[in-house]
Amino acid sequence: MGDRAARLPRHRTMTDDDTIQRAVRNLLARYGKDAPRQAELRAEELRAAGDAEGHAMWRAIERAATAALNNPSGSVH
Repeated sequence: MGDRAARLPRHRTMTDDDTIQRAVRNLLARYGKDAPRQAELRAEELRAAGDAEGHAMWRAIERAATAALNNPSGSVH
């Protein structure tokens, strides 16, 4: 059962949400409107390397970056 548990995707935590928001702010500052694409590229690199958890995290970052760009108030959530 231990092996199976190690393969199950973990649920996001508050720390993950903080990490995602920090990554989004950094990506937006560096890449502007290209931030979601940069996050997508990183996610695919991690997927190709077999890092499912990293892939999932960077897909979440991609979605958050897209949402931030589409949010007229400018807040990142």
